[in-house]
Amino acid sequence: MLDLRYIRAHRDHVENVARSRGITVSLDKLLALNDKLSELRGHLERAQAERNAASHAMAGLEERQRQAQRASLKALGDTVTKLKQRYAELEQRQTELASAVPNIVTDDVPLDPNPEHNRVLRAEGAKPTFSFPPRDYLTIAEKLDLIDTARAAKVSGTRFGYLKGAAAELEFALVRFALDYVAEQGFIAVVPPVMVRDEVIRGVGYLEAGGTLERYHLDADGLYLVGSAEHALVPLHMNERLAADELPRRYAGFSTCFRREAGAAGKDTRGILRVHQFDKLELVTVCLPEHGDEEFNRLLGIEEGLLRALGLPYRIVQLVSGDIPFPLAKTYDVETWMPGQGVYRETHSCSTALDFQARRLNIRYQRGAERGFVHTLNATGLAIGRTLIAIIENYQTKKGFAIPKKLRPYLNGRKDVTAE
Repeated sequence: MLDLRYIRAHRDHVENVARSRGITVSLDKLLALNDKLSELRGHLERAQAERNAASHAMAGLEERQRQAQRASLKALGDTVTKLKQRYAELEQRQTELASAVPNIVTDDVPLDPNPEHNRVLRAEGAKPTFSFPPRDYLTIAEKLDLIDTARAAKVSGTRFGYLKGAAAELEFALVRFALDYVAEQGFIAVVPPVMVRDEVIRGVGYLEAGGTLERYHLDADGLYLVGSAEHALVPLHMNERLAADELPRRYAGFSTCFRREAGAAGKDTRGILRVHQFDKLELVTVCLPEHGDEEFNRLLGIEEGLLRALGLPYRIVQLVSGDIPFPLAKTYDVETWMPGQGVYRETHSCSTALDFQARRLNIRYQRGAERGFVHTLNATGLAIGRTLIAIIENYQTKKGFAIPKKLRPYLNGRKDVTAE
Protein backbone atom coordinates (compact mmCIF):
# COMPACT_ATOMS: atom_id res chain seq x y z
CA MET A 1 0.00 0.00 0.00
CA LEU A 2 1.24 3.46 -0.84
CA ASP A 3 1.43 6.26 1.72
CA LEU A 4 -1.59 8.51 1.13
CA ARG A 5 0.62 11.55 1.60
CA TYR A 6 2.79 10.26 -1.26
CA ILE A 7 -0.28 9.70 -3.45
CA ARG A 8 -1.49 13.24 -2.76
CA ALA A 9 1.92 14.78 -3.51
CA HIS A 10 2.65 12.62 -6.60
CA ARG A 11 -0.82 11.99 -7.94
CA ASP A 12 0.02 12.24 -11.65
CA HIS A 13 2.96 9.86 -11.28
CA VAL A 14 0.89 7.29 -9.40
CA GLU A 15 -1.79 7.43 -12.09
CA ASN A 16 0.78 7.13 -14.90
CA VAL A 17 2.41 4.10 -13.29
CA ALA A 18 -0.96 2.43 -12.74
CA ARG A 19 -1.99 3.14 -16.33
CA SER A 20 1.25 1.66 -17.66
CA ARG A 21 0.42 -1.49 -15.69
CA GLY A 22 -3.07 -1.69 -17.16
CA ILE A 23 -4.75 -0.81 -13.86
CA THR A 24 -7.46 1.81 -13.38
CA VAL A 25 -7.34 3.62 -10.04
CA SER A 26 -9.86 5.93 -8.34
CA LEU A 27 -7.60 8.56 -6.83
CA ASP A 28 -10.35 11.22 -6.87
CA LYS A 29 -12.55 9.05 -4.67
CA LEU A 30 -9.65 7.97 -2.49
CA LEU A 31 -8.38 11.47 -1.73
CA ALA A 32 -11.89 12.88 -1.26
CA LEU A 33 -12.61 10.09 1.20
CA ASN A 34 -9.34 10.81 3.00
CA ASP A 35 -10.40 14.47 3.34
CA LYS A 36 -13.78 13.40 4.69
CA LEU A 37 -12.11 11.11 7.22
CA SER A 38 -9.89 13.94 8.38
CA GLU A 39 -12.95 16.16 8.88
CA LEU A 40 -14.82 13.38 10.67
CA ARG A 41 -11.84 12.76 12.94
CA GLY A 42 -12.04 16.39 14.06
CA HIS A 43 -15.74 16.05 14.85
CA LEU A 44 -15.08 12.85 16.79
CA GLU A 45 -12.24 14.35 18.82
CA ARG A 46 -14.35 17.39 19.73
CA ALA A 47 -17.30 15.21 20.73
CA GLN A 48 -15.06 13.02 22.89
CA ALA A 49 -13.52 16.07 24.53
CA GLU A 50 -16.97 17.53 25.25
CA ARG A 51 -18.14 14.23 26.74
CA ASN A 52 -15.04 13.96 28.93
CA ALA A 53 -15.43 17.53 30.15
CA ALA A 54 -19.08 16.92 31.01
CA SER A 55 -18.17 13.73 32.84
CA HIS A 56 -15.52 15.51 34.95
CA ALA A 57 -18.00 18.27 35.78
CA MET A 58 -20.39 15.76 37.35
CA ALA A 59 -18.36 15.59 40.57
CA GLY A 60 -19.23 19.11 41.65
CA LEU A 61 -22.96 18.99 40.89
CA GLU A 62 -25.95 18.42 43.15
CA GLU A 63 -28.07 15.30 42.62
CA ARG A 64 -30.80 17.16 40.70
CA GLN A 65 -28.21 18.71 38.41
CA ARG A 66 -26.53 15.34 37.99
CA GLN A 67 -29.72 13.79 36.64
CA ALA A 68 -29.90 16.45 33.93
CA GLN A 69 -26.18 16.01 33.23
CA ARG A 70 -26.60 12.24 32.86
CA ALA A 71 -29.11 12.78 30.07
CA SER A 72 -26.69 15.16 28.38
CA LEU A 73 -23.85 12.66 28.82
CA LYS A 74 -25.94 9.88 27.26
CA ALA A 75 -26.67 12.07 24.24
CA LEU A 76 -22.99 12.90 23.90
CA GLY A 77 -22.10 9.20 24.27
CA ASP A 78 -24.58 8.29 21.53
CA THR A 79 -23.03 10.94 19.28
CA VAL A 80 -19.51 9.58 19.91
CA THR A 81 -20.67 6.01 19.18
CA LYS A 82 -22.30 7.03 15.90
CA LEU A 83 -19.24 9.03 14.83
CA LYS A 84 -16.97 6.07 15.64
CA GLN A 85 -19.15 3.73 13.59
CA ARG A 86 -19.21 6.12 10.65
CA TYR A 87 -15.46 6.63 10.92
CA ALA A 88 -14.83 2.86 10.90
CA GLU A 89 -17.05 2.45 7.81
CA LEU A 90 -15.25 5.19 5.89
CA GLU A 91 -11.84 3.97 7.03
CA GLN A 92 -12.64 0.49 5.71
CA ARG A 93 -13.71 1.97 2.38
CA GLN A 94 -10.51 4.03 2.26
CA THR A 95 -8.45 0.88 2.84
CA GLU A 96 -10.26 -0.87 0.01
CA LEU A 97 -9.62 1.99 -2.42
CA ALA A 98 -5.98 2.40 -1.33
CA SER A 99 -5.38 -1.35 -1.63
CA ALA A 100 -6.42 -1.23 -5.29
CA VAL A 101 -3.58 1.18 -6.12
CA PRO A 102 -0.50 -0.73 -7.35
CA ASN A 103 3.00 -0.05 -6.18
CA ILE A 104 5.03 2.65 -7.85
CA VAL A 105 8.13 1.63 -9.77
CA THR A 106 11.70 2.72 -9.16
CA ASP A 107 13.12 5.52 -11.28
CA ASP A 108 15.10 3.17 -13.54
CA VAL A 109 12.04 1.15 -14.62
CA PRO A 110 10.60 2.15 -18.03
CA LEU A 111 6.91 3.13 -17.90
CA ASP A 112 5.75 0.84 -20.68
CA PRO A 113 2.74 -1.50 -20.79
CA ASN A 114 4.27 -3.87 -23.36
CA PRO A 115 6.28 -6.83 -21.96
CA GLU A 116 7.85 -7.28 -25.38
CA HIS A 117 9.89 -4.18 -24.57
CA ASN A 118 11.62 -5.85 -21.62
CA ARG A 119 15.33 -5.15 -22.01
CA VAL A 120 18.17 -7.68 -21.95
CA LEU A 121 20.90 -6.12 -19.82
CA ARG A 122 23.60 -8.75 -20.38
CA ALA A 123 24.23 -12.41 -21.09
CA GLU A 124 26.65 -14.58 -19.14
CA GLY A 125 28.19 -17.99 -19.70
CA ALA A 126 29.12 -19.93 -22.82
CA LYS A 127 26.34 -21.87 -24.52
CA PRO A 128 27.19 -25.57 -24.87
CA THR A 129 27.92 -27.12 -28.26
CA PHE A 130 27.01 -30.64 -29.26
CA SER A 131 28.14 -33.13 -31.89
CA PHE A 132 24.51 -34.11 -32.38
CA PRO A 133 21.21 -32.20 -32.70
CA PRO A 134 20.25 -31.22 -29.13
CA ARG A 135 16.96 -32.61 -27.84
CA ASP A 136 14.49 -31.00 -25.49
CA TYR A 137 14.39 -32.16 -21.87
CA LEU A 138 11.12 -34.06 -22.15
CA THR A 139 12.40 -36.26 -24.97
CA ILE A 140 15.43 -37.16 -22.85
CA ALA A 141 13.53 -37.53 -19.57
CA GLU A 142 10.81 -39.73 -21.01
CA LYS A 143 13.39 -41.99 -22.64
CA LEU A 144 15.09 -42.36 -19.24
CA ASP A 145 11.70 -42.77 -17.46
CA LEU A 146 12.36 -39.74 -15.23
CA ILE A 147 9.23 -37.67 -15.89
CA ASP A 148 5.73 -39.07 -16.33
CA THR A 149 3.03 -36.57 -17.23
CA ALA A 150 0.66 -39.06 -18.86
CA ARG A 151 0.02 -40.97 -15.63
CA ALA A 152 -0.07 -37.71 -13.66
CA ALA A 153 -2.86 -36.55 -15.97
CA LYS A 154 -4.89 -39.64 -15.04
CA VAL A 155 -4.40 -38.91 -11.34
CA SER A 156 -4.53 -35.09 -11.18
CA GLY A 157 -5.32 -33.70 -14.63
CA THR A 158 -3.19 -31.65 -16.98
CA ARG A 159 -0.13 -29.65 -15.94
CA PHE A 160 1.04 -32.14 -13.33
CA GLY A 161 3.91 -34.61 -13.45
CA TYR A 162 5.69 -37.36 -11.59
CA LEU A 163 9.45 -36.98 -11.03
CA LYS A 164 10.95 -40.45 -10.81
CA GLY A 165 14.29 -42.04 -10.05
CA ALA A 166 17.28 -39.81 -10.79
CA ALA A 167 15.02 -36.79 -11.40
CA ALA A 168 13.61 -37.02 -7.87
CA GLU A 169 17.09 -37.53 -6.46
CA LEU A 170 18.32 -34.49 -8.39
CA GLU A 171 15.55 -32.38 -6.86
CA PHE A 172 16.82 -33.04 -3.35
CA ALA A 173 20.43 -32.59 -4.46
CA LEU A 174 19.52 -29.16 -5.88
CA VAL A 175 17.72 -28.16 -2.68
CA ARG A 176 20.62 -29.25 -0.48
CA PHE A 177 23.17 -27.54 -2.72
CA ALA A 178 21.18 -24.28 -2.81
CA LEU A 179 20.58 -24.27 0.95
CA ASP A 180 24.29 -24.76 1.63
CA TYR A 181 25.12 -21.97 -0.83
CA VAL A 182 22.72 -19.38 0.63
CA ALA A 183 23.59 -20.31 4.22
CA GLU A 184 27.08 -18.98 3.48
CA GLN A 185 25.38 -15.70 2.47
CA GLY A 186 23.65 -15.40 5.85
CA PHE A 187 20.22 -16.78 4.97
CA ILE A 188 18.21 -18.77 7.51
CA ALA A 189 16.57 -21.92 6.16
CA VAL A 190 12.79 -22.03 6.63
CA VAL A 191 10.06 -24.50 5.70
CA PRO A 192 6.99 -22.22 5.77
CA PRO A 193 3.27 -23.05 5.69
CA VAL A 194 1.89 -23.55 2.19
CA MET A 195 -1.56 -22.28 3.21
CA VAL A 196 -2.13 -18.71 4.40
CA ARG A 197 -5.17 -16.76 5.54
CA ASP A 198 -7.09 -14.50 3.15
CA GLU A 199 -5.93 -11.30 4.85
CA VAL A 200 -2.30 -12.44 4.67
CA ILE A 201 -2.16 -13.12 0.93
CA ARG A 202 -4.07 -9.87 0.43
CA GLY A 203 -1.51 -8.10 2.59
CA VAL A 204 1.35 -9.43 0.48
CA GLY A 205 -0.44 -7.89 -2.51
CA TYR A 206 -1.26 -10.79 -4.82
CA LEU A 207 -5.06 -10.72 -4.94
CA GLU A 208 -5.62 -7.37 -6.65
CA ALA A 209 -5.62 -6.81 -10.42
CA GLY A 210 -6.97 -10.27 -11.23
CA GLY A 211 -4.64 -12.06 -8.84
CA THR A 212 -7.41 -14.27 -7.48
CA LEU A 213 -7.55 -16.07 -10.84
CA GLU A 214 -4.03 -17.39 -10.26
CA ARG A 215 -4.54 -18.61 -6.67
CA TYR A 216 -6.07 -21.77 -5.30
CA HIS A 217 -8.58 -20.87 -2.59
CA LEU A 218 -9.95 -23.21 0.08
CA ASP A 219 -13.31 -21.51 0.61
CA ALA A 220 -14.41 -23.58 3.59
CA ASP A 221 -11.24 -22.71 5.51
CA GLY A 222 -10.56 -19.15 4.34
CA LEU A 223 -7.09 -20.18 3.16
CA TYR A 224 -5.05 -19.76 -0.01
CA LEU A 225 -2.36 -22.13 -1.27
CA VAL A 226 0.85 -20.14 -1.74
CA GLY A 227 2.20 -19.49 -5.22
CA SER A 228 5.65 -18.92 -3.73
CA ALA A 229 7.25 -19.21 -0.30
CA GLU A 230 7.34 -15.40 -0.45
CA HIS A 231 3.62 -15.39 0.35
CA ALA A 232 4.31 -16.96 3.74
CA LEU A 233 7.80 -15.56 4.39
CA VAL A 234 7.13 -11.85 3.91
CA PRO A 235 4.28 -11.93 6.50
CA LEU A 236 6.53 -13.72 9.02
CA HIS A 237 6.93 -10.41 10.90
CA MET A 238 3.49 -8.89 10.27
CA ASN A 239 2.32 -6.54 13.03
CA GLU A 240 5.83 -6.46 14.50
CA ARG A 241 8.32 -3.70 15.15
CA LEU A 242 11.89 -4.83 14.49
CA ALA A 243 14.93 -3.21 16.07
CA ALA A 244 17.11 -1.59 13.41
CA ASP A 245 20.20 -3.39 14.66
CA GLU A 246 18.44 -6.73 14.03
CA LEU A 247 18.09 -5.97 10.33
CA PRO A 248 18.42 -7.20 7.70
CA ARG A 249 16.59 -10.47 8.21
CA ARG A 250 17.35 -12.93 5.42
CA TYR A 251 15.30 -16.09 4.89
CA ALA A 252 15.52 -19.00 2.44
CA GLY A 253 12.16 -20.74 2.28
CA PHE A 254 11.64 -24.09 0.59
CA SER A 255 8.07 -24.98 -0.26
CA THR A 256 5.76 -26.60 -2.74
CA CYS A 257 4.00 -23.85 -4.72
CA PHE A 258 0.61 -23.84 -6.43
CA ARG A 259 -0.55 -21.74 -9.38
CA ARG A 260 -3.54 -22.02 -11.65
CA GLU A 261 -1.61 -20.72 -14.67
CA ALA A 262 -4.90 -19.07 -15.60
CA GLY A 263 -3.34 -16.84 -18.26
CA ALA A 264 -1.28 -19.60 -19.85
CA ALA A 265 -3.90 -21.42 -21.89
CA GLY A 266 -2.18 -23.31 -24.69
CA LYS A 267 1.33 -22.30 -23.57
CA ASP A 268 3.97 -24.92 -22.71
CA THR A 269 1.38 -27.58 -22.03
CA ARG A 270 3.89 -30.43 -22.46
CA GLY A 271 6.11 -31.55 -19.64
CA ILE A 272 6.87 -29.75 -16.36
CA LEU A 273 7.82 -26.26 -17.51
CA ARG A 274 4.48 -24.61 -16.67
CA VAL A 275 2.62 -26.64 -14.08
CA HIS A 276 0.12 -26.20 -11.26
CA GLN A 277 2.42 -27.61 -8.59
CA PHE A 278 6.17 -27.17 -8.26
CA ASP A 279 8.90 -26.87 -5.66
CA LYS A 280 11.05 -23.80 -5.18
CA LEU A 281 13.61 -22.25 -2.85
CA GLU A 282 12.70 -18.58 -2.38
CA LEU A 283 14.86 -15.88 -0.83
CA VAL A 284 13.28 -13.04 1.17
CA THR A 285 15.01 -10.08 2.77
CA VAL A 286 13.54 -7.61 5.28
CA CYS A 287 15.78 -4.56 5.64
CA LEU A 288 16.06 -0.87 6.44
CA PRO A 289 15.01 1.39 3.54
CA GLU A 290 18.53 2.71 2.92
CA HIS A 291 19.82 -0.82 2.40
CA GLY A 292 17.24 -1.81 -0.23
CA ASP A 293 19.45 -1.30 -3.30
CA GLU A 294 22.33 -3.15 -1.67
CA GLU A 295 20.08 -6.10 -0.83
CA PHE A 296 18.64 -6.18 -4.36
CA ASN A 297 22.14 -6.49 -5.78
CA ARG A 298 23.01 -9.11 -3.18
CA LEU A 299 20.00 -11.24 -4.15
CA LEU A 300 20.74 -10.92 -7.85
CA GLY A 301 24.36 -11.87 -7.19
CA ILE A 302 23.26 -15.01 -5.35
CA GLU A 303 21.04 -16.05 -8.26
CA GLU A 304 23.91 -15.56 -10.68
CA GLY A 305 26.31 -17.36 -8.36
CA LEU A 306 24.05 -20.41 -8.23
CA LEU A 307 23.76 -20.55 -12.01
CA ARG A 308 27.50 -20.10 -12.49
CA ALA A 309 28.18 -22.88 -9.99
CA LEU A 310 25.87 -25.16 -11.97
CA GLY A 311 27.54 -24.15 -15.24
CA LEU A 312 24.34 -22.83 -16.82
CA PRO A 313 24.43 -19.90 -19.29
CA TYR A 314 21.90 -17.15 -18.56
CA ARG A 315 20.91 -13.57 -19.23
CA ILE A 316 19.54 -10.72 -17.10
CA VAL A 317 16.32 -9.03 -18.27
CA GLN A 318 14.87 -5.81 -16.84
CA LEU A 319 11.06 -5.79 -16.85
CA VAL A 320 9.05 -2.78 -17.94
CA SER A 321 6.31 -1.55 -15.61
CA GLY A 322 3.58 -3.42 -17.48
CA ASP A 323 5.20 -6.77 -16.73
CA ILE A 324 5.93 -6.22 -13.03
CA PRO A 325 3.52 -7.82 -10.53
CA PHE A 326 1.12 -5.55 -8.62
CA PRO A 327 3.02 -5.25 -5.29
CA LEU A 328 6.52 -4.92 -6.74
CA ALA A 329 8.48 -1.82 -7.73
CA LYS A 330 11.30 -3.37 -9.74
CA THR A 331 11.95 -6.83 -11.17
CA TYR A 332 14.81 -8.43 -13.03
CA ASP A 333 14.18 -11.82 -14.60
CA VAL A 334 17.04 -14.26 -14.97
CA GLU A 335 16.56 -16.45 -18.03
CA THR A 336 18.56 -19.64 -18.51
CA TRP A 337 19.56 -20.98 -21.91
CA MET A 338 17.70 -24.12 -23.01
CA PRO A 339 19.61 -25.55 -25.98
CA GLY A 340 17.07 -28.28 -26.73
CA GLN A 341 14.39 -25.61 -27.18
CA GLY A 342 16.75 -23.02 -28.64
CA VAL A 343 15.48 -20.26 -26.30
CA TYR A 344 16.16 -18.59 -22.97
CA ARG A 345 13.53 -19.42 -20.33
CA GLU A 346 12.80 -17.56 -17.10
CA THR A 347 14.15 -19.56 -14.16
CA HIS A 348 14.63 -16.79 -11.59
CA SER A 349 13.35 -13.34 -10.73
CA CYS A 350 14.66 -10.69 -8.33
CA SER A 351 12.36 -7.98 -7.00
CA THR A 352 11.91 -5.21 -4.47
CA ALA A 353 8.54 -4.11 -3.09
CA LEU A 354 10.06 -1.07 -1.30
CA ASP A 355 7.76 -0.49 1.73
CA PHE A 356 4.55 -1.45 -0.13
CA GLN A 357 4.09 -4.89 1.45
CA ALA A 358 5.36 -3.70 4.84
CA ARG A 359 2.65 -1.02 5.01
CA ARG A 360 -0.08 -3.55 4.21
CA LEU A 361 1.30 -6.05 6.73
CA ASN A 362 2.36 -3.46 9.34
CA ILE A 363 6.03 -4.45 9.54
CA ARG A 364 8.03 -1.59 11.03
CA TYR A 365 11.53 -0.85 12.25
CA GLN A 366 12.61 1.25 15.21
CA ARG A 367 15.92 3.07 15.50
CA GLY A 368 15.96 5.12 18.67
CA ALA A 369 13.00 7.48 18.41
CA GLU A 370 12.75 6.89 14.64
CA ARG A 371 10.07 4.52 13.39
CA GLY A 372 9.24 3.53 9.85
CA PHE A 373 8.30 0.73 7.51
CA VAL A 374 10.88 -1.81 6.40
CA HIS A 375 11.60 -2.72 2.79
CA THR A 376 10.91 -6.25 1.57
CA LEU A 377 12.65 -8.01 -1.30
CA ASN A 378 12.34 -11.46 -2.82
CA ALA A 379 14.30 -13.56 -5.28
CA THR A 380 14.29 -17.08 -6.61
CA GLY A 381 16.95 -19.31 -5.12
CA LEU A 382 16.14 -22.23 -7.39
CA ALA A 383 12.88 -23.14 -9.11
CA ILE A 384 13.57 -26.86 -8.96
CA GLY A 385 11.64 -28.05 -12.00
CA ARG A 386 12.98 -25.41 -14.36
CA THR A 387 16.52 -25.85 -13.07
CA LEU A 388 16.20 -29.58 -13.67
CA ILE A 389 15.06 -28.84 -17.22
CA ALA A 390 18.07 -26.56 -17.77
CA ILE A 391 20.49 -29.20 -16.47
CA ILE A 392 19.08 -31.97 -18.65
CA GLU A 393 19.26 -29.83 -21.78
CA ASN A 394 22.63 -28.16 -21.19
CA TYR A 395 24.36 -31.34 -19.99
CA GLN A 396 22.77 -33.75 -22.43
CA THR A 397 24.76 -36.56 -24.00
CA LYS A 398 23.83 -39.09 -26.64
CA LYS A 399 22.81 -41.55 -23.94
CA GLY A 400 21.35 -39.20 -21.34
CA PHE A 401 22.91 -36.27 -19.49
CA ALA A 402 25.82 -35.49 -17.18
CA ILE A 403 25.44 -34.20 -13.64
CA PRO A 404 27.04 -30.81 -12.82
CA LYS A 405 30.14 -31.21 -10.67
CA LYS A 406 28.69 -29.16 -7.82
CA LEU A 407 25.81 -31.60 -7.44
CA ARG A 408 27.81 -34.83 -7.50
CA PRO A 409 28.72 -34.77 -3.79
CA TYR A 410 24.99 -34.76 -3.01
CA LEU A 411 24.48 -37.82 -5.24
CA ASN A 412 27.24 -40.06 -3.87
CA GLY A 413 29.61 -38.93 -6.61
CA ARG A 414 27.33 -39.92 -9.50
CA LYS A 415 28.49 -38.33 -12.74
CA ASP A 416 25.70 -38.98 -15.20
CA VAL A 417 22.26 -40.38 -15.89
CA THR A 418 21.96 -42.76 -18.84
CA ALA A 419 19.69 -45.49 -20.13
CA GLU A 420 22.38 -48.08 -19.44
